[in-house]
Amino acid sequence: MIDEIFKTIDVIEIDDKIGKLAGNFIAEYRISHKIELGDALIASSASIHKMKLWTFNIKHYPMLEKSEFV
Repeated sequence: MIDEIFKTIDVIEIDDKIGKLAGNFIAEYRISHKIELGDALIASSASIHKMKLWTFNIKHYPMLEKSEFV
């Protein structure tokens, strides 16, 4: 069953563009919002691929506009 679920998920590989943007997010928001690597990578991936982010923790993503959330 779990294999069937994973077959429906698109995988986004972390490339240098995503990594650099994540690094910029960390540099800008690490102290003020305690942003960590995982959240920065998720935000940069969503932003670069123009995807909406589903989360209950909007406060973890100050780098995204409200329109970038579902």
